[in-house]
Amino acid sequence: MQGFLLDRAIHGEKFWLISVLTADAGVQNCMIRQSTKQTGTIVPDLFDEAEMTLNRKKAGTEGPAFAKDYRLLARHTGISRDYSGLVFASKLAGVFAKNQFSSESFSAVYALCGNAISAFENKPRKDATYFKTLWIFAKTGGYPVKEDWFESLAFQDKAAVSAVLKTPLETLEIPASDLERLISRIEYWLARENDFLL
Repeated sequence: MQGFLLDRAIHGEKFWLISVLTADAGVQNCMIRQSTKQTGTIVPDLFDEAEMTLNRKKAGTEGPAFAKDYRLLARHTGISRDYSGLVFASKLAGVFAKNQFSSESFSAVYALCGNAISAFENKPRKDATYFKTLWIFAKTGGYPVKEDWFESLAFQDKAAVSAVLKTPLETLEIPASDLERLISRIEYWLARENDFLL
């Protein structure tokens, strides 16, 4: 199994409970043993791109499957250099981990997550990266973000949203305060009108 690590929490005394976004199976929740070795051990970290072996659960058993042989493919440490990027990337990881999406969109959401992680690490305007990714994720999930939410906006807000969606991050000139307000509005709409978990 290969994927992006969206969440990690301590589970008992010897395990991590991790959420991994994969291209072929969506979000997989599994447990991985915490190693007792002091050297040469890779501790799973948020936004890692990694491979691991997933042991399938026996029929009739409950709880997450177990993973082993964690092999790091890429660690996106650049995200943590910018506090704003870390905050928005963490929020987005939560969005991917908590919301269901159809099997037909697994690969599209996986690619979207990869593009967002790269932008959070390497591009300016982390707020715009979050907004764009949230917009595309909502559209991919079949939410009427353009037909309902966008059409309800005032003309100036529509112009701002269009600019954010169409302008490269390097040249975007929308004030951060305006984008913060639009982010709050789209999050509120997704949560209130569509039972979106944020």
